[in-house]
Formats: sequence, structure tokens, C-alpha cells
Amino acid sequence: MALADPSKPGQIDRLFKRLFDGPTRFALRLTAGVPEDERILVQPLDAELLRTPRCLDRAFLIEENGRRHVRHVEAQAHWRGDEPERLAWYATDLFREYRVPVRSTLVLLFEDRCPATIPRAWRVKGGDIRLATRFDVKRLWESDARELLGREESEPLEWTPVLHHDDAACLEAYRRLDAKGNRDGLLNFMLLGGFRYGIDRWREVMSGYGESVMYDNVIDMLEGDEFGRQVIAGLERRGWERGLESGMQTGLEKGMQTGIEKGRAEGREELRTLIRSWLQDHYPALDAAAVGSVNELSRLRAIAGSLLRARTEDEARRALAG
Repeated sequence: MALADPSKPGQIDRLFKRLFDGPTRFALRLTAGVPEDERILVQPLDAELLRTPRCLDRAFLIEENGRRHVRHVEAQAHWRGDEPERLAWYATDLFREYRVPVRSTLVLLFEDRCPATIPRAWRVKGGDIRLATRFDVKRLWESDARELLGREESEPLEWTPVLHHDDAACLEAYRRLDAKGNRDGLLNFMLLGGFRYGIDRWREVMSGYGESVMYDNVIDMLEGDEFGRQVIAGLERRGWERGLESGMQTGLEKGMQTGIEKGRAEGREELRTLIRSWLQDHYPALDAAAVGSVNELSRLRAIAGSLLRARTEDEARRALAG
């Protein structure tokens, strides 16, 4: 089953916005340093309604001691180099719309490919026009996840995979989210971990909670969630490996190889699940029930390989019969 691809900015944007659907005050403090003070008024702004083709991540109108400003929080999976200019134009759009001071924070989610020094200002001059802006930078992996574990509420725990943590902290966060039945939080938690670490390392971390958590739980959550269904529909051939950057075929082959190499009964079931999922995505009219009676790993592998090479429904039907 394919999960999300961090190289696709739209997916990161949607996931980041989902995180703010939880405790907004906590998210603002974690990412932008806004105190969790009930006396501070926080009003979410619908960035998509701005009179501009640009679509920023999250913005809030903040009122404290009678003074108002817009707090803009922009997430980036990895540093690309064009962020200062984009933040400048976003700030310009927000100021033009609300006519109050604008403060921007660039939130970096993952440490790989992040330079040690990042510019915090940008300016441009063209004839009579001069534009200059400054912004803050937040590296999430420098924040300690132990603070989240000390809180009574469970919702903020979904941020744990992108903070500084050890394996025990991740397992404890997962346990508490699971105990509360927080499916949205669990989905965000698992996707963030997959984004940051890739399948091998993330499975190693989560294996302490049970071998099936990476397949049974996550796939079930994805299929039962609108965002998860969008991820699946848009990424049929992308696998969850090394930050989910490989194609879905690589992801399927990885799962198949894992099941074969382990040589365990669960390996066969994982392989059957992957085959059924691939058929549902590509040829839903075909009946995948036949693979349930196939016990030889070598035959399951042959069927899976033939399916991956199939280009028509007839070819896929022959592969199943093989």
C-alpha cells in the first residue's frame, strides 16, 4: 500500500494543516512561539480566500493587550532555497488584506538536507519598488518530545515523530493516542514518522508496539480517512521507503521481499494484502480471493511479479491464475 510522498509539497501542506486542526494554541506555541494564554485571542484566517493565486499554509489573527497582528506559519519538508522570497510575497498578501503587522515563521519539518545557516531576511529592488522582509525559522527536531508526554491531553502527541525523541517516547505517544481512540492523531503520527525516517527505520521503531502496526493499523486508518484516501488515490505507484520517495512498485517489492526473507506466516499474509490492495487500486473488477489459498511464498512472489508487469486487465487475470 502506498502512503504519502514528502517530495510532493501539496501533501506536506495538507498534513501540516491537519496538525493545526488539533489544539491550535499548542501548535502555535510549538511552531511560532505564541504563548498558550487564554487572554490572547486567536482567530484562524482562511488563507485560500486571499485575493491572490498564492496559497499559504496557516495564518491567524492574534490580539494581545489590544494590539493585533497576523501570525503566518509556513511549513517546509526540506530546505529548497526559494523560501525567503515566497515568505516575502505571502507577507505582502496578508498585509494588503488585513492592514496589520505580519510576523512569519518558516517551520522546517525534517533535518536532512537542511543547511546549518538559513537566511532570515529577503529584499528586492526594482526601479521605485523596494520590498524587504524578515522571518523566524523553527527547526522542529530541536524541540524535545518529552514536554508532550508530560501533558494531560493526548492530541499534541501526534507531533512526536518530528520532534527530538527516542524510540521509547514514540511508543509511549502511540500508546496514548491509541488508548484514546484518536484515529486522526494516529494517522498524522504514522505519516510524520514515515516522512521523516522511511519505512525500514520507522518499522524498526514501531515494532516495539507490535509487528502488524505498520500494515494493519495504518492501512485501515488511511482507507477510513478522507485525507488518507486522497493519499492513496494520488500515489498508486509510490512506495513508503526512504521518506516515501520510491515508486509504488518499489514499495510493493520491498514488502514482498520482506515477507519472503522473514519466512513467517505473517509474511505470506502481508504479501496477500499487498496483492489485494494493488488489484483494488488497478483492476477492482478482478476477484483476489484466489490468493488466499496460495501458501507457497515462491508462487505468491511469482503472482505479484506478474501483476506488477501487467498492463491490461486480461494480463492481470492471467497473472492471478498463474
